[in-house]
Amino acid sequence: MDSIDQSEQGKARHAQRLVPLTTRELKMARYQFRLFVAGTEANSAMARENLLAMCSERLKDDYTVQEIDVFEDFAPAIAENIVVTPALIMDKPRRVIIFGNLKETDKVLAALELK
Repeated sequence: MDSIDQSEQGKARHAQRLVPLTTRELKMARYQFRLFVAGTEANSAMARENLLAMCSERLKDDYTVQEIDVFEDFAPAIAENIVVTPALIMDKPRRVIIFGNLKETDKVLAALELK
């Protein structure tokens, strides 16, 4: 298997984490994230990719990511006072909010206490 195939498998595995979650899945995951994005904008795409890479590497299968596209539904963003995207909220095990594309991995991991 060449590196392109491995990369595609990794993308597919990451994409699976963004599907709608059942209540049971939400309760079972130790780490729960909500990622507020603005459609397919560059920073939103980068935040998505960076978050899923960090979670896959650090948390294995013990996390959930709910993606909220503010172009499709902005009510959750308003409810959380999110006025800038991308924005990441970690709801569990403790609440943390981070704004930006999450490219500074060391700082993001430190803020999430995953380092």
